[in-house]
Amino acid sequence: MIIAAVVPFLMFFMLLARDKIFFCLKAMYGQREDLDRFADRLTGMVRSYVAGNLVIGVILSAVSTLVFWRVGLTPACNAGD
Repeated sequence: MIIAAVVPFLMFFMLLARDKIFFCLKAMYGQREDLDRFADRLTGMVRSYVAGNLVIGVILSAVSTLVFWRVGLTPACNAGD
């Protein structure tokens, strides 16, 4: 719960300061690295990571639901009935 509340908050401020962060990185590493290419590659990696986690989560949720249904596991809210 805490992470779910903190991550959007941090992302908002990082997106707000995106240009300043890029400018500072360009000033520090501009001569040694192609920061435009680095930023594109980093964006691709983050998108792939999120998409992969989403796919794995959906698959695990479906498999868990099917196994629990097949075993006959009752939900916690109905366990006392």
